[in-house]
Amino acid sequence: MDYRTIHINAFEDYPTDLHLTSADVAENLPAQSRFTVVDTIPMPPGSPYNVYAAGIENVVAGMDLESTTFILKISQTPESLARLEHEAGIYAQQLLPLQGTVVPKFYGFFQGNFGGLEIGCIVLEYIDSSPPDGEDISDERENAQELLYRVSMVHAAGVVLNHPGGNLHTVGPDYDLKIIDFTAASVHVCGGVQPVLDSAPDEVDDEDVQACLELTLIEQKISQLSRFCALHEEALEEQSKLVAPRRSSVWSSWST
Repeated sequence: MDYRTIHINAFEDYPTDLHLTSADVAENLPAQSRFTVVDTIPMPPGSPYNVYAAGIENVVAGMDLESTTFILKISQTPESLARLEHEAGIYAQQLLPLQGTVVPKFYGFFQGNFGGLEIGCIVLEYIDSSPPDGEDISDERENAQELLYRVSMVHAAGVVLNHPGGNLHTVGPDYDLKIIDFTAASVHVCGGVQPVLDSAPDEVDDEDVQACLELTLIEQKISQLSRFCALHEEALEEQSKLVAPRRSSVWSSWST
């Protein structure tokens, strides 16, 4: 079997080199890839995963890489190892057509041993979340609508996120958010957002209405954000009529 290997150079969290292998072909990565961690990505307290930004050292001429920086998500417990392997399967199967547009590109799932503990690592595209200079708040309505569209694409691919309260985990600038974290995801047939029914309730068969609860909840939350942005924009327009057009640093930050 053609095994692929990644080597992660020793650093503070892992004082010896990590050597992890995969039976799958890691697209666009060398057969033996060497990474050096350049940054630690903050995670919620108690998270069973360590996440790092890492640069690849051995880029091969002709490799189709948009960046030499990647995300390494490493499990810390046997339970998180199983969930990470599950997430890798979601990326590689259901989300394959959405990689690079709706979700980050996925470069493989690797396993190995550290201090007697079996660990796993998924390699993902690194996405810079820094907002572009001069981005206007009036864009946020379009951003909210685009995010809802992307969540709908994930559901249309047959994946429900299963985050509490319909929360979303995303990376990237507001106008191009990528959806991440599929460790709790499951496969389902999405019924879409709860429809507005013209029929009277007693004329509707419950089996005919199987709206997706998660997608409906997310749509409601994003719609609230979109309405807030619209009200904020209207308030700024009214303010501009009342306030003398005096250019200050504070004014410029809100109106340009």
